[in-house]
Amino acid sequence: MGGAITVLERHVKKAVGDVVCKAVIWIEEPYYKSELVYLSELPVFMKKQSSGL
Repeated sequence: MGGAITVLERHVKKAVGDVVCKAVIWIEEPYYKSELVYLSELPVFMKKQSSGL
């Protein structure tokens, strides 16, 4: 998981809270799709489609 989310989780645990959902605006890597709620993928990490030539 990304560093920012890991740090936020630690802060929540220190505050005796519970993480019930992990959400981001854009996802950077496709590996986290099952763990995060997100709006879309950053285009630079999307697979390129072949032109068929």
